[in-house]
Amino acid sequence: MSVKETAKQLVKLLEKYPKEKLTNLSFKEAQLDRFRPVAGIKNPEKKDVKSIADIVGKVNPYKIKELDVKSDENFSEESLLHQIKALKSIESNKYRDYYNPTDKLLKPQGNPRYYERLIAEINGEGKENFITGMKTVILGK
Repeated sequence: MSVKETAKQLVKLLEKYPKEKLTNLSFKEAQLDRFRPVAGIKNPEKKDVKSIADIVGKVNPYKIKELDVKSDENFSEESLLHQIKALKSIESNKYRDYYNPTDKLLKPQGNPRYYERLIAEINGEGKENFITGMKTVILGK
């Protein structure tokens, strides 16, 4: 199999991943932008996803004027196969199942609903206002 065919497999696998909910800057999109040219696939124009150069430029415009993205990366078939293997292990929840956390870790005594609230916040289900947030910080519940 050639590097181009392996990159196409990697792009197909990346395209199956869901869109990230927290930000317009997406790991998935960054990786697709990186590997599509290797696979010979043209990158579609994106309007809603900010580039890293835009974000870095807003943070410190005097220090970094322009971010030079290298498009001439040399990938070997072996390195692309490692990428595919890593994505497949994430997709199959290999590490979640291998390092199975207990309730003692998932529900600490000081704040037993911490991870439930965190996941609800990420999914956009439960939003706390300032008062309930301060109550949670002070009382730990």
